[in-house]
Amino acid sequence: MDIRNKILIISDIPEQILEFRQKLSGLKSTNLIYSSKIENAFDTCVKFIPDVVIAFTDRTKLNSFIKFCRALKSSHILNKTAVIFILEEFNENFIL
Repeated sequence: MDIRNKILIISDIPEQILEFRQKLSGLKSTNLIYSSKIENAFDTCVKFIPDVVIAFTDRTKLNSFIKFCRALKSSHILNKTAVIFILEEFNENFIL
């Protein structure tokens, strides 16, 4: 049984995923999972049951992310999953 914390990172920009992977690479007790499309993210959550979801988005995709969040909260398996949204216009100043 894998006892590591699972973090799902959602971004359609490969550079963001690579940057996050580098920043979190020192966390040995963390399993990083990636999804490049919000449309696939719920299925990925069902498969891996992440502890935290970090989603990079811009305002044009915000409705899709809201639907994703509602689906998580309506799932009895995933309703305790923490979700962090990072809007693109704030991403330049985001420091981990």
